[in-house]
Amino acid sequence: MWILGTIGAIFFVIGVVVGIRRRAKLPRARGEATVIALREDDSGAFLPVLTFVPPGAVPIDSEGESAGVLPARRPLQIEGTVKSNPPRYRVGDRVFVIFDPSNPYGAIIDSFLDKYVATVVLWIVAAMFCIFAGIAAIT
Repeated sequence: MWILGTIGAIFFVIGVVVGIRRRAKLPRARGEATVIALREDDSGAFLPVLTFVPPGAVPIDSEGESAGVLPARRPLQIEGTVKSNPPRYRVGDRVFVIFDPSNPYGAIIDSFLDKYVATVVLWIVAAMFCIFAGIAAIT
């Protein structure tokens, strides 16, 4: 039983370390994106597909013309990182994304789960081991 608790504690600590390292590497620029589609996989889970124009770029209109003096940039299309069923977003929802201005294609949705999915998974595994350790200690 103590082995299960120890394994749980190890997973928890690894989750904390992964979360801290992830936070240090998160991009600092923030923009607004629109959900344009929900892609369903074979298991029935949905992944949001987003489009956004990084701040500082001018959207290109429907005729391909830039509307300003700043460099024109076509809207970028990105996918969320977390699948869910039911979907967490609807088509047309506006969400914030964070990205590196030098590489906006790596943008991610600015939500706790999207930023720290690995940490959350590790903490869930840690909790399961600790619960099993507690049950084993009681019986």
